[in-house]
Amino acid sequence: MGKRGNRTGKSGPAKTSKELLLLRGGKGGANLRDDLLKLCPGAPDMPEDLIGTEAGEEWSRIVRELEPQKALCKIDRAGLYILSIQWALFVDAKNAVRDEGAYYTGPKGRKFLNPAVGIMRDAHKAWLALSSEFGLSPGSRSRLRIPAPAPATDPRAEKFFPHLRKKK
Repeated sequence: MGKRGNRTGKSGPAKTSKELLLLRGGKGGANLRDDLLKLCPGAPDMPEDLIGTEAGEEWSRIVRELEPQKALCKIDRAGLYILSIQWALFVDAKNAVRDEGAYYTGPKGRKFLNPAVGIMRDAHKAWLALSSEFGLSPGSRSRLRIPAPAPATDPRAEKFFPHLRKKK
């Protein structure tokens, strides 16, 4: 084996996988993305424990936005699950702060921060970190390579608009 431990006898680092190149935003563009979509087509199914909950509503909202763009894979289930749970935690904590206030008075008259404020803050931080992985912020969307959907064309339109014809 060479100095760097690869078995081919060539020096240098091992070849980077297509998946890793795509995640890093490297070379390959649409071809790499197409290869990855073949590996994991479609959105994951919602876990049963989220059905009928705030987290389930968030799951559905995200899938409804991302599935038409083919931006989801079955393997995204865990990330979507945690993202949805963090949203539900945030909403529950926000409701507690709304009902109880951001501060409470202790037995000796001292004011304390409602623990729900910390839960809100932590859930928000976790949601933000994960949401950028799914392109749910303007900045993260600008870094994703999601092609625009191909326009649906009427075969009759090709007669008048020859540039719409599919190339053979």
